[in-house]
Amino acid sequence: MNNTAQSTSTPAASSLSTTAPSRGNESSQQSASSPEPASCSSSALVDVEDLARGVSSSPATAPAADGEKKQLYPSVPFYGPCIVRNLKPGETKKWCTCGLSKSQPWCDSSHRGTEFKPLVWKVPETPQTIYDICNCKYTKKPPLCDATHMSCPIDVYKRQKACTGPHTDAIKICSACGWTPGTVLIDL
Repeated sequence: MNNTAQSTSTPAASSLSTTAPSRGNESSQQSASSPEPASCSSSALVDVEDLARGVSSSPATAPAADGEKKQLYPSVPFYGPCIVRNLKPGETKKWCTCGLSKSQPWCDSSHRGTEFKPLVWKVPETPQTIYDICNCKYTKKPPLCDATHMSCPIDVYKRQKACTGPHTDAIKICSACGWTPGTVLIDL
């Protein structure tokens, strides 16, 4: 085996490796400096087009009929970070903000036909072995996990339970609450 950066994704090799959340020795340094979990009631994301113009705004908002911006709520693929290895410094990635992508945490254009847009993220020039990439989609430090997923499940459940949006198989996602076809809401 050589010492060049190779990825080890499953089932086949790709340019990165993404695995389910795992907390062992690899996260001990991060946990010492991790912020307190934030509420998942809103999202602080950056719009792809705004990045190109050098403006900071949020694809988690969209223009409403009255000219104001309305809050968009993504679907949650799972509550915890994706552990990603072998990212190249300076590389540009598109982080999924809608939660619909089949290649989490990265965008696969599943947002098409919705009000969501991906976040363009440039891998920092200072290399690191492991990146905790947010997969609940409510981080305040996109695309990096800030532990918001710790307080998020009940907020998402309550928002979806109270939503009066069109929850049918005819839509990809209800952007008012993050509901997607196949979501089952039980009484707690």
